[in-house]
Amino acid sequence: MSGHTDVRAGGVSVCHPEIVSVKWGVMEVRSSMLAAAFSSSSSPCSPSSSSSIVVAAPHDGSSSSSSCTSSSSSSSSSSSSSSSTGGGTTTHTFTSSSYSSDGKHQRTAAASESSVKTYKDCRIWPTGSESWDWRVHGTRHVPGTQRGDLEDMLYDHDGNLCVDAVVISRGMQLVLQVHPDTIVWLDQFGIEYHVLQTEAAVLKFNQLVQSGKRVCGTFHSTC
Repeated sequence: MSGHTDVRAGGVSVCHPEIVSVKWGVMEVRSSMLAAAFSSSSSPCSPSSSSSIVVAAPHDGSSSSSSCTSSSSSSSSSSSSSSSTGGGTTTHTFTSSSYSSDGKHQRTAAASESSVKTYKDCRIWPTGSESWDWRVHGTRHVPGTQRGDLEDMLYDHDGNLCVDAVVISRGMQLVLQVHPDTIVWLDQFGIEYHVLQTEAAVLKFNQLVQSGKRVCGTFHSTC
């Protein structure tokens, strides 16, 4: 089953980030974006009706990669290129279509971009990731992860709930605690949540994304 895909304005889709590897002090998170195919008669803010966007299931750290893909009934040709940037490796795929199944000429194009970012500690939500700065809310190993570390990832810009589950990692050696008030808040909120050792948290996160759920989480890659 494919994971969640967030379709944005302008035909750009953001695939749910996946954690591709974790070891002591280092986590790698892959994010993918896809500019959907458009017909020559369609608005640049709405995808062509013949295209569908999916995200491949995440994996648990193996070397195989996943990406957003666009499928269409049109005949097409494609090309791809890759480059390395300071934030990781970025892969671009470009697809151009010349004729639809009914023989009419279409100007369609799709471009996908995949990048891998490296973190020590990170926060991940359905459309992105960032370094987890403990100083923002004064987070320490004890009493641990706070409500503020999580709360802003649960809502979109319009204030709507945008996640189905929360994953909280407690570090590789379970030194990082979770503030009691955070647990009370999550219980009262009624959302699915998981508090796990980091490697187990990574597995759970990817499993939830693979099942189609929108997931956010905090991940600590050391003690």
